[in-house]
Amino acid sequence: MKKIIGVMFAIVMVALVGCSKVPAGHTGVIVNMMGSDKGVALQEATTGYKFLTPNEELFLFPTFNQNFNVGVASFQDRDGMTISAPLGLTIRAKE
Repeated sequence: MKKIIGVMFAIVMVALVGCSKVPAGHTGVIVNMMGSDKGVALQEATTGYKFLTPNEELFLFPTFNQNFNVGVASFQDRDGMTISAPLGLTIRAKE
């Protein structure tokens, strides 16, 4: 019985060694590093755990919005009323 539990524990540990995580707010790209089919995988790696073989590597890219406040712009309309508006820039990496 102890041998069976030990073998099951070893199998779980080996499976977790090849496991990578794609966190929320990121997308992943799996790259096959060796063999005749080396290169980038056609499908993106979505959020969650990914099981990779020893010849695969996972690259993470952020997909959340990044906001940059530039300042406040003030101007007048044709009636002389002063209008001000905040200026900003939102950047997001395309999936």
